Amino acid sequence: MPDFLSFYPIGKHLNENEHHCYYILVGYVLFVAWLGPSWMRNRKPFNLKILMILYNLFMSAFNLVLMYQLYTIVTDNWDVRCRRGTPEYLQTVQSKKSVAWNLIFEKYLSLLDTIFFVLRKKQNQISFLHVFHHTSMCLLVIWFTTVPDPAFFIIVNMLLNTFVHVVMYFYYGLSAFGKAIQKYLWWKRYLTLLQIVQFLLMISYMAISFGKGCEEVKTLEAVSTVFLISILVLFINFYQNSFKKTKVE
Repeated sequence: MPDFLSFYPIGKHLNENEHHCYYILVGYVLFVAWLGPSWMRNRKPFNLKILMILYNLFMSAFNLVLMYQLYTIVTDNWDVRCRRGTPEYLQTVQSKKSVAWNLIFEKYLSLLDTIFFVLRKKQNQISFLHVFHHTSMCLLVIWFTTVPDPAFFIIVNMLLNTFVHVVMYFYYGLSAFGKAIQKYLWWKRYLTLLQIVQFLLMISYMAISFGKGCEEVKTLEAVSTVFLISILVLFINFYQNSFKKTKVE
């Protein structure tokens, strides 16, 4: 694996042993599916209100910083988006090591919201979509940010993703305050719509890039396309089951 994150000690440590991410994700799945619920079976749910408020507002702010960093990369390097593999493109990518590490760090932190569900005994909120989304995004971002010359569409897609996360975590942070605030959060359904639009934009940008010859369809690109289409289908299904059904009832 290329020495892409060596500037940061923690990032270098994770990058030098790619198995770390697999250990973390296997541990995550085991905890939320079996170990956590078993441990909590005869315990009262934890009161994590303050922690959840702080966590979600921090994640919103963190993604805002990431969004700015990625926006700067996209706008400053738009002219080289179709020059993947050239020295100029490689120099641009290699100069953004801190952003790559921050993206990986954000994906690890995002796993905590499922842990909070388990500790609060909200197992009904842990769906297949939720776990699949977290684990697959974590794997893909680690893969994206550790290749020597990631495709430009990855940077654009991460920009869209951080924007959605700014809004999403801000909503969850407000929601964690309780019923006094929740009654004003009528726009929950639009968060799911925003995520659906995000994936549509990602797929569209990738299709345009492939069509113009800016990107080649290699393993990473093929996996990304399959993932985005599958997650889009899952989110549309979730939206129909959660909101359309409620409206009919």
